[in-house]
Amino acid sequence: SNVLYCKQTQIEQQTITKDSKFRFLIGESIDFRIVDMIEGKSKWALGEMYDVARGLANSLVNFEGNKSKALKSTFISRYSIKDQICISTDKEHSAIFNEEMVILPRTVLSLSATLKPQNIICLDRIYYLKPISNYNIKLLLALLNSNVLNYWFEINYSTTKIRGGYFDLNGDQLKSIPLPEFTSSQQRSIIALVDKILAAKKADPRADTGAWEAEIDFLVYKLYGLSYDEVLVVDPGTPITREEYNSK
Repeated sequence: SNVLYCKQTQIEQQTITKDSKFRFLIGESIDFRIVDMIEGKSKWALGEMYDVARGLANSLVNFEGNKSKALKSTFISRYSIKDQICISTDKEHSAIFNEEMVILPRTVLSLSATLKPQNIICLDRIYYLKPISNYNIKLLLALLNSNVLNYWFEINYSTTKIRGGYFDLNGDQLKSIPLPEFTSSQQRSIIALVDKILAAKKADPRADTGAWEAEIDFLVYKLYGLSYDEVLVVDPGTPITREEYNSK
């Protein structure tokens, strides 16, 4: 393990930097063991599969224009886009956003990703993830919104929070997110659930998709090899019983 275990409340910088990842983690021993398990079950970091970049700076945008549809960070929530505006920018910058992409607001209480349709521009306080591999974008979307990766992100980066308990995401944090392999069957099951959620949220951004999201969480727990007791650490309120979890 490259996590440094220490019960001190004051730790010198030279001690923290003994960790190869330069992390200062706060939690219990079980938290660190689960983090190690999640990372051990992963084959890639997100930055190996996707380019991670910020949306267009305000200086590149004409907010009085009407040539292109665009998104502000406040329009984005988990699996949902609730509004859009019209702007203008040059062809070179608008072309960046021709493709479908996974996007996240920069300032969040927890990771909250959705799928951006083609030909909609992201503005400055949005991160967009552009595929450079065949790692399916809907699988990535499901992982980013899962309890497992939100738990992993909280343990790894809680000390970087700003006022109000918010994360002010940066690209290096997103690039470090651990991604696992999937079987064909696992891919089909998760993508089918993501499609249901996206369709429901497109029809009504307030639609309750909690049951489908819980099914995804179940599949992701299994994907990362978590035991039922570890699931209870990640999500103490899980609706899954021990018998249900162990039977699948």
